[in-house]
Amino acid sequence: MKTNTERLQNFPLEGGALCLDFINTVHDRTTEGELYDYISGWEEWTTWLFRTGILEKSAKLDPEGDFKKIAETREMLYQVFKAVIDKVSLSEPLLKGYNQLLKAANSHVELVMDNVGPSESLIFNESKPLDYLFPILRSAHDILTAENVRHVKQCPNCGWLFLDTSKNKRRRWCNMKTCGSSQKAKRYYRRRKNSNK
Repeated sequence: MKTNTERLQNFPLEGGALCLDFINTVHDRTTEGELYDYISGWEEWTTWLFRTGILEKSAKLDPEGDFKKIAETREMLYQVFKAVIDKVSLSEPLLKGYNQLLKAANSHVELVMDNVGPSESLIFNESKPLDYLFPILRSAHDILTAENVRHVKQCPNCGWLFLDTSKNKRRRWCNMKTCGSSQKAKRYYRRRKNSNK
C-alpha cells in the first residue's frame, strides 16, 4: 500500500489555483465523519510543496513551528470559499481569522524593480515550512477579489473545489474521468436496482 508521501508525488491538482489545490488535500468532504488528510506530517507537506512547484527540489526545509497551523489554515480557506460558493455571508470570527492570516502574508509583499519595471514580490524565509502558507493565502486573495470567484465550484462527488475555466462554465466535476464517471456509474446502478424491484 502506498504511503501519503508516495501518493502526493503524483497528487492530482484539479483546483486550477494553488489555494484550491491546497484545500483539496483532504478527502472526502461529501461524506460525514473524519476527513482523510493527505498532509499529516512535515514530510508530506514538503512533498506536496514539491508537487505544486512552490518548493524547488534543491531546497531544504527546517521543520519548526506548530504543524497544526497547516490544517487550520486549510480548513479556514475551505470555509471561506464554501461560503462564497453557497452565497452566504462569512461569520465575523471566520472573516477576522482569514484577515489575520492575509495580513501576515501581505507583510511579506515588497516592491521590486527589474528591467521590465516595478512589480510585487512575495519575500519570505524559504527554509521555514510554515512560510509557504503565504503564497497560498495570496492565491486565495487573488481569486476572492477577482470577478472569476463566482466560477469556483465544488465537485458533488468528492467535495473538492475547482475553478471552472471551461468555455461555457458548465463544468460539474473536478475531473470528468474520475468523479464524472463515478457519478454516472452510481446513477446507472441505481436505475438498474430500481428497475429490478
